[in-house]
Amino acid sequence: MGEYSFITFSGREVNLAEIKPEEISINDISAGLSKICRFSGQINRFYSVAQHSVILSKIVPERLKKVALLHDASEAYIQDIIKPLKNLLGESYTSIERKFEEAIFERFAIDIALLPEIKPFERFLYEQECKCFRQGNDTDWHTWMKSDVKIYPSFWDWRQGEALFFARYVQLFDKEVII
Repeated sequence: MGEYSFITFSGREVNLAEIKPEEISINDISAGLSKICRFSGQINRFYSVAQHSVILSKIVPERLKKVALLHDASEAYIQDIIKPLKNLLGESYTSIERKFEEAIFERFAIDIALLPEIKPFERFLYEQECKCFRQGNDTDWHTWMKSDVKIYPSFWDWRQGEALFFARYVQLFDKEVII
């Protein structure tokens, strides 16, 4: 194993210095994102990047659903870094993140040029998340999840996150499972 390599959940070796689409696995993505808490864990309950991604994929227009589901997939490999730290790290982090995004989007045959189009929806979701997870409005979150997003349960543990993220992948990609 190389100096910049690590082994993923599925046993694949990923080299951070030379990321290849064939190293990317939906199993690694669903396993990784389900165990990463949004907001660096600085919130009132566990809320995974996997759940965030599934919710985003439900609120965007049809043509952006696959993009939304995988928009944070790079974080399964390099973690969810809060925006202030990303700003501080600058190009050293964003260049690695971008290489992962390119490899992931190539692996799953998604046009990476669509990625910026989900930003307004992501901002809207971020505001909803802040209301619940920073301001403690669980009742509003439950109501929104059941009525508008149609997701139950409203809060997932990591096992649910892994299974439901993978199920959403299968649903959106017409059951084309790429392992």
